[in-house]
Amino acid sequence: MSTIRLEGIVKRYGASVAAQIARLEIGDGEIVSLLGPSGCGKTTTLRIVAGLIEQDEGDLWFGDRLVNDVPPERRNAAMVFQNYALFPHMTVRQNIAFGLEVRKLPRREIDRRVDAVLDLVKLPGTGDRLPKQLSGGQQQRIAIARAVATEPDVLLFDEPLSNLDAKLREYMRFELRKLLETLKVTTLYVTHDQAEAMVISDRIVVMDKGAIVQLDTPHRVYRDPATRFVAEFVGTASFFEGRVESWSAADGRGVVATADGLRLVGRGGALRPGDAVVLCARPEAIELHPAGGFAAGDHAGVVEAIVDLGEMVDFHVRIGRWVVRTRTLGGPRPGGQGEAVAVRIDPERCYVVPA
Repeated sequence: MSTIRLEGIVKRYGASVAAQIARLEIGDGEIVSLLGPSGCGKTTTLRIVAGLIEQDEGDLWFGDRLVNDVPPERRNAAMVFQNYALFPHMTVRQNIAFGLEVRKLPRREIDRRVDAVLDLVKLPGTGDRLPKQLSGGQQQRIAIARAVATEPDVLLFDEPLSNLDAKLREYMRFELRKLLETLKVTTLYVTHDQAEAMVISDRIVVMDKGAIVQLDTPHRVYRDPATRFVAEFVGTASFFEGRVESWSAADGRGVVATADGLRLVGRGGALRPGDAVVLCARPEAIELHPAGGFAAGDHAGVVEAIVDLGEMVDFHVRIGRWVVRTRTLGGPRPGGQGEAVAVRIDPERCYVVPA
């Protein structure tokens, strides 16, 4: 295994900066995802690590080995692509064995490794099939098996589940997480799917405009977003813009007042009275009650839209000039479309970030 360390990495295309990573270190056996919208620099960063793109500035280390000038085939890194990249005219066994044959391993060792990885990805007995005789999920497992058969120090994934249908993609998230936990190989994983990153990763790197916006555990990225961009991109949130009315540095909590007189309580980092901020409230922080069920601190709202998602119901509720979103499980509804409701916002689940 090996750590991965990027220091001062910059990649430009003309006047445009595609990636600018001041510092990123991935520990031995750690699974780290690069998460962000299209064009944020995550794939560029992955390809720099793979050696497929050369950075303009900065250093890349695998363990204590500087690999700036090391070609891809000598980095001992294996990559799993979005489109599987299996050879259609080769059997499953031949596809997996290809990289081992290039390395001129003994035939007995090649056969041993092929059988071992087919067992690992739970596809024993498929060695004589062609890729076209397998489902999309099975082909992706073969692509993963081919990558791990070479026993790489580093595993790289470029949106490997994006071509699968929604149900299979959800299943494969958990299967891939279990597989990576078994392998204990240092992994860098690129995705634009927030749920995928949350399930698979030990830590998530949220990227925007080529730079790292937040690096943290999945729990903290969701629960303590560093910026409004993170809160918007990872999960669903409702936003209130205003200024800090009062703030306690001791417990990192305070009151945010909006221009139209709404006062909300939330928690955050180092803020001071007068700071322009955004208060973020996740759906689970917002409860709806019938209009007659007001309690201290509740806000008067009107239901603007109801979207039935089956197991959950998505409510869009207007409070003054603000629209908030919350979800409830099936059952009695607190109000129908156009009806007044009481809106209760849990201050412990509200996060205040600089505007």
